[in-house]
Amino acid sequence: MKPPLKKIISFTLVLTVLLAVTPLVPTALAQSFRIGDFSYRQMDNNSVQITGYHGNAAHLTIPGTVDGFIGNVLQPNHFRVTGIGGDVFAESTTLVTVTVPDSVEHIGVRAFRRATSLTDVILGSGVRWIEFEAFNGCASEQ
Repeated sequence: MKPPLKKIISFTLVLTVLLAVTPLVPTALAQSFRIGDFSYRQMDNNSVQITGYHGNAAHLTIPGTVDGFIGNVLQPNHFRVTGIGGDVFAESTTLVTVTVPDSVEHIGVRAFRRATSLTDVILGSGVRWIEFEAFNGCASEQ
C-alpha cells in the first residue's frame, strides 16, 4: 500500500522548514575554550562555567574572571566565572584547599566528589546552590 502523496509532501515541507530554521539557533553561546589549566563553556555574552581542570595544584583559587574575545580583539577579564560544572574536580588526589570566588553562583553535580585530599573549601558569597553529591567522599566530609 502506497502512502498518500499529500502526507509525503507535508512531511517533506515540515522537515525542510525545520532544517532551514536550525541554523538560527545561536551556537556561539555554546563555545568552549581552554585557558591555562581550566576548560570553560560560554553560558551567555559575559559569563562562563568551568567544565574541566587539567592541573594538579594542591591549593587552588578559582578565577573570578577570564579573558575573552569580542570579534578579533582580546578583552581582559571579559567573562565572569559563574559556575563549576559537574565532575570537574572529581577524583582529584592532589587538591587540598580550594577558594571559590564571589562570582560563582553554582557548583555542579559531583564537582569535587572523591577529591580524597580536599580538606578546606572557602566559598564565595555568590554561591546560591550546590548540586547533589558535590563534595561527597572528600576528606573534608569525614
